[in-house]
Amino acid sequence: MDDWDKSWLGDECPLCYICGRQYIHWNGCPKSYSLPPNPYYDSSIICDVSRGDEVENAKQEAHNVNSLMEYALDAIQLEIIDLEIAAQQRESYEKAEIVSQFWLQEQTQLIKFHESIHDGLTYMISQLIEGRVELIQDIDQFDSDIHDLDAHLNKMIKASDDQLVEKKEEF
Repeated sequence: MDDWDKSWLGDECPLCYICGRQYIHWNGCPKSYSLPPNPYYDSSIICDVSRGDEVENAKQEAHNVNSLMEYALDAIQLEIIDLEIAAQQRESYEKAEIVSQFWLQEQTQLIKFHESIHDGLTYMISQLIEGRVELIQDIDQFDSDIHDLDAHLNKMIKASDDQLVEKKEEF
């Protein structure tokens, strides 16, 4: 076929990047031509050439479809990988968020614990202050009671001494 004069064919195939041929078009091409009879070949050979081109075109089309399917499969696999990566990132983010939430919960519990200790110490301090006031009052009362008892005891001792002096004088 390369020996033929191809000037009778039209321009290049606009779909040559698909069909892979410069002048002879594949069956699906909008500018497909049937070859004119060549005086150097008999009709049986022309038919064989025509059938050979159809077979070649079918092979090329099958190859193109196969390539497109491979590209589509690659694109799908890349999309699956992207989705898996996104899922892993989301999972790691969720784990980090859970860890962060646990840390926040622990910090909140720790703060509540410190607040309860602070409240307990504040209550104990107020109780100690009240207890100190009561203790001071009790000490003052005890001191007053001791003074009263001392005064009463001194009176009794004086009375007893007076009685002893009187009895002594009577004798």
